[in-house]
Amino acid sequence: MSGRNAARIAVAVVLTLSLGATSMSAQDQVGPHRRDVWEGAGVAIAASLALDEPIQRFVAAHRSHAANEVANIVDPLGEARYVVPALVAVTLIPYVAGEHSLARSALRVGLGYAAADVAGGILRVAVARHRPDSTGDAWRFRPLRPQGEWGSMPSAHITHAFAIAAGIAEESGRTWAAGVVYGLATLVAADRVYQQRHWTSDTVVGATLAISVVRHIPR
Repeated sequence: MSGRNAARIAVAVVLTLSLGATSMSAQDQVGPHRRDVWEGAGVAIAASLALDEPIQRFVAAHRSHAANEVANIVDPLGEARYVVPALVAVTLIPYVAGEHSLARSALRVGLGYAAADVAGGILRVAVARHRPDSTGDAWRFRPLRPQGEWGSMPSAHITHAFAIAAGIAEESGRTWAAGVVYGLATLVAADRVYQQRHWTSDTVVGATLAISVVRHIPR
């Protein structure tokens, strides 16, 4: 089995197990609905912008073989070429099997993913921030010209991962399910910063955007 196929299967399994929580009844949805959550997100974005360069220097100085291996395992959880087929599979398979409620939940997660991806793409073009490189300068922007390395904010991987996490949390209404999927999404964020593909604030903005968009998907 190729590494690419193994990654697709792994993502599908994670999504299937997480979405399995939707078969349980839940009295309250688990999601970021309170005002203080969004106030905290604003503070987190501001703090991450201030800490972008110090965190990047720290990461560059603390790389290891073990961390590289973990990063390679985590990365597919936010990559569209793995996530999209997995979302299609976890929608179609339950539908064919007669589990229509689960299929509808998976479809809503997929719609949230698609909407967040579009919103992230628009913001990425508008901001056009340069990815981390040897200059260590986090404040390079050229709005509306995102070619090449000028597409760092928000991180697409993180927008994808947190859109799915938020969708599953909303659909399941279970604290443990929300904890698992948000934990996995946070690992993807750490991976992107570790691999020096994004500044920390790129991941915070991506997560905030994704959660905000998913909250407004009709249920």
